Amino acid sequence: MALKEEQKIFITTRLAAFNRPSKVVKEFSEVFGERIDRRRVHYYDASCPGNTRLGQKWRKLFWSLRDEFLKRVEDIPMSYKAYRLRQLQALYEQAIDAANIPLAKELLEQAAKEMGEAYSNRRLISGPGGGPIHHSVTGKIDLRSLTNEQLQRIADGEDPADVIRSEG
Repeated sequence: MALKEEQKIFITTRLAAFNRPSKVVKEFSEVFGERIDRRRVHYYDASCPGNTRLGQKWRKLFWSLRDEFLKRVEDIPMSYKAYRLRQLQALYEQAIDAANIPLAKELLEQAAKEMGEAYSNRRLISGPGGGPIHHSVTGKIDLRSLTNEQLQRIADGEDPADVIRSEG
């Protein structure tokens, strides 16, 4: 059976979105009511280095769809903290209902990490209560090297390290 244009686009779209060929075979059968061999689906995967017979049209379509897919991370529910926490909550409730205390404990730890942004690239570093990190100068300061203005700022309660750094 020769594939129709619509079917080729369907396969290419699914593969570009990182779906496994076996999953595409199953979806293809559900959508089109026809069976297709996994090797035939694999043919449209332009990311395979050995796939040199794929036509330029399909290769170009694959890579443009792949680029678009990678840009649309916000369409993936798992990319949102609220969604992940909701799923963890549901799993936690199932673990409690099943009296699976070790799993429930793991899920609580996972949720705590999620709330602490342990899985993000952003790290907030702050002092007590979320305030600034207090620091002090260790070692001696030669008061003779400071200007009258610097000495006054220190006398007024400003951190000596900040005074010295701002003038340096």
